[in-house]
Amino acid sequence: MSAFDDATLPLEGAIMPTLAGLAKDGGIPDEVATALWLNLDVDSLNDLEIAAAIPKNLVDEAFTELREELGLSPSAVGRLTLLFTKVRAMCAPAGSSGDGQPRPKAAPKERAVRKGNISAVLDQGDNEQFEHLDVAKQAALADQFYATTGGPFPRDKVPTPEQLGALIAKMAKDDAPYADFAIFCPYGRRLARHRLFEAQVYVDGELKSKKYVGPEDFQAWNSCWDIFANAMIAIRAASPATLDAYRRGMMDLVEQYPGKEYWGVIYGADETIRSEVWAIIAQKLRYDKQ
Repeated sequence: MSAFDDATLPLEGAIMPTLAGLAKDGGIPDEVATALWLNLDVDSLNDLEIAAAIPKNLVDEAFTELREELGLSPSAVGRLTLLFTKVRAMCAPAGSSGDGQPRPKAAPKERAVRKGNISAVLDQGDNEQFEHLDVAKQAALADQFYATTGGPFPRDKVPTPEQLGALIAKMAKDDAPYADFAIFCPYGRRLARHRLFEAQVYVDGELKSKKYVGPEDFQAWNSCWDIFANAMIAIRAASPATLDAYRRGMMDLVEQYPGKEYWGVIYGADETIRSEVWAIIAQKLRYDKQ
């Protein structure tokens, strides 16, 4: 391989090629090369780097003048162009293109966004997907919670990234922020399979036993509500005062009807409010926006 064909920088200690040598290896006649060096005012034996630094527009003007003076053919001009392309590439600093300009940075590859099913972590009746939150987004939500409450997420009451991501996706659709406490609970789906209980519910005006999947008592419900409330505060979808007011309403009902046989009725009413009444309110809010 000739020096003209090698467009890489020479190794440290190697002899730097010359303009004269590159022109000869490139098949450029001596009279054409001599006229070019004179036109550009460069020493063909010592000024390789100087020639590489000559602006391209000036080199192109020299080519035009030589073509007119010497009657160069298109292929001869092409050899001259190739010569300077190689010269610039040899002398270009690392990270630069052959013309001395910085190489454009390659467009960063887009990361594949991990997605999950809302039905798996938030609402079993919602078949749409949500995007998993990256570390930066999780940190931003934690900061928002801190800014609102004056402290970090309480221990054992931290919503998972999946729970937060699913809730954000649901709110982005202008849906009601309903969370199914059969699956939306502390530690996520790990405890969901244990949330089966039997309760008394009204069927056609009569109390009957029914299997429920969800929190078996107010204490279990409250632990789910803690996660839900903290998630709503973190995404700034509700104020702490509003969330506490709803919790107090549930506490009042449990205090008025403390027996375990009433829990199914209370929880059923809570489910109806959060899944149906809130949906009506959300729909009204969407209409008011229009």
